[in-house]
Amino acid sequence: MNAHNVELYYLMQFSNPSEMFGILNVDSRIINRTDHRELMAERHSLYRSYPDCTTITVAGGEIAEMLSRTSVLAAARSMALGLMRRGPSNFAKFHSDDLLDRVLVSRSEHATA
Repeated sequence: MNAHNVELYYLMQFSNPSEMFGILNVDSRIINRTDHRELMAERHSLYRSYPDCTTITVAGGEIAEMLSRTSVLAAARSMALGLMRRGPSNFAKFHSDDLLDRVLVSRSEHATA
């Protein structure tokens, strides 16, 4: 999932199905140290369009727990909304509204972000 040229969230899966990791990019200015603790998180400036970024890596099944941390959710929301408010990107023509609808409609719980 991305906004403009920034990957907000993506999964990495290797040949062994149990080896799956979720990568979440969040706003470094929002996340606090308490919620940051015990996470594999690295602050960086890989994206020119969003220099205050922290990348959090978790095992595939732990994304829900990570997003239950108040400042992690707020930092993810801040980054996503900040990027989306800039308007459509060069990649907009490749977006699939139908796919997004299918993903969101098939969710068993309500969105919290």
